Amino acid sequence: DWWAPKCCSISICSAGRVLLPSNDAGYSCLVNGASVEDSNAGATEASCNGLGGSWTLYSCQTASDYLQTQTDPGMIDMFIDWWAPKCCSISICSAGRVLLPSNDAGYSCLVNGASVEDSNAGATEASCNGLGGSWTLYSCQTASDYLQTQTDPGMIDMFIDWWAPKC
Repeated sequence: DWWAPKCCSISICSAGRVLLPSNDAGYSCLVNGASVEDSNAGATEASCNGLGGSWTLYSCQTASDYLQTQTDPGMIDMFIDWWAPKCCSISICSAGRVLLPSNDAGYSCLVNGASVEDSNAGATEASCNGLGGSWTLYSCQTASDYLQTQTDPGMIDMFIDWWAPKC
C-alpha cells in the first residue's frame, strides 16, 4: 500500500488483457479546452454543438493517460467500465512478451469450414482424415484473432495454455 501510488499505474484493462492504444475510446465535448460531456455518458455531437463545444474523438491511449490523473475510486471505476470494452484485448502472451504473429500455433481439422478438432487438444491428421476434414495449419495471429471472440474464461485459459508457448 505504501508503494502503490508511486510504483503502480491504474490500468483500463484487467489482468491478461492489453491496451489497444490506437482504438477509439469515445468523443469528448470540449468547451474552452475543457471536457464537459462524453459520448460514453450519452452525450451527442448535437448536444455538444448546443453548448458551443467541439466534438473531439479521443484514443484509448488518451483515455489511459487521463485515467492516471484520477484519484476518485468511483470515477476510476466508471471510466474503466466505459473504456475497457473498447480499449482492451485478450493477450496470448504474458506481461513483457509480444505476439509472434507468423509463428505456427497449431493445426485445425476443418469440416465444412468449421473447426472440429485441434492438434493442441491431441487431434492428428489421421483423425481429421477419418472425419473427412481438412488438416489446416493456422498462425499465432489467427489464434489471437480467434481468442478475441471468446467470452468463456475457462476456454480463454485453455487457449492461452495451448498457444502461449508457441506464440
